Amino acid sequence: MRNFHLAGRSTVHAQNAMVATSHPLAALTAIEVLRAGGTAADAAVAACALLGVIEPQSTGIGGDCFALIQPRGEGKIVAYNGSGRAPMAATPEWYLEHNIKAIPLTSPHAVTIPGAVDAWTVILRDHGKFGLDSLLQPAIRAAEEGYVVSPRIAFDWNNQFDKLKKGTNTGRYLLPHGKPAVAGDVIRQPELAQTLRAIAKDGRGAFYKGPIAEDMVETLRAIGGLHTLDDFAAHTTETTVPIGTLIYDTDHGMILLADLNEPGREVTIAKAASRVSGSKRMTTEGCIFGPLFSASARKSRSNLPRSAVWAIWHSRGRFSAPGRLPAGDSGSRQPAAWC
Repeated sequence: MRNFHLAGRSTVHAQNAMVATSHPLAALTAIEVLRAGGTAADAAVAACALLGVIEPQSTGIGGDCFALIQPRGEGKIVAYNGSGRAPMAATPEWYLEHNIKAIPLTSPHAVTIPGAVDAWTVILRDHGKFGLDSLLQPAIRAAEEGYVVSPRIAFDWNNQFDKLKKGTNTGRYLLPHGKPAVAGDVIRQPELAQTLRAIAKDGRGAFYKGPIAEDMVETLRAIGGLHTLDDFAAHTTETTVPIGTLIYDTDHGMILLADLNEPGREVTIAKAASRVSGSKRMTTEGCIFGPLFSASARKSRSNLPRSAVWAIWHSRGRFSAPGRLPAGDSGSRQPAAWC
């Protein structure tokens, strides 16, 4: 139990549902979707779309989407890999021919086809009750009517100032008056609202085909990218089975760790489990590796991915947000975390 005389957070308990986001407006949006009868998938998509507007340094429709979903909280966990692919023309031979030996993060060659919008569509098809036409409305309003910049977002915005002022079109969209937004500023992005409204009306096709895709391809190719309209039109989300392992059992419940089963990625579930649970006894024995992983993944002790690692703490039939393990449990680490 935490010391209530000191500042801190208590574990949150709920009977029906729970939402955790990095911004209170996104959390409120998700709760409102749930109250309207939406599913967890509906709530997650609505919150994520809004975060793409009000927290632009973290996410957006130009990025990717990864999800691990356990329907109705029981049974098999389904993994959605909404990561973008490189353009079809981006072959090793092309880079060798052009003497490109490294790809900086600010290079057009570091830009993959955005996977978020397609992933939202697939996830809602499988687990949602509502469509993008309604779930994107909070994000559209925020972009069109404006949102207030919070202190944390202003901090990140200022830290990325040098990168933003060198980017293509970033000054126009993300540097109002030529400088980073500060806490309390109201930011409006009518063109983003227009894009979101097109997706809400016509679905994923509005993003991966037509004027929006043409604008993205034109911009990327103008700065040296290899992207084509065919690359955008061909993008798909992969639905797969995650790999996972039980970390340990206690009288209070269990911790389950899972990771997206993505081809070509070497993953050490054992190391991830050790980091979450604090257990030094955990080894690769007992870890379940999917069929898409090579033998080297079973031997690897490193290369832990930063995203798509998921742990959930189940305590006496109730879902709990991240807090501390009960006294006496190994490590007293956070029982639920994204790594």
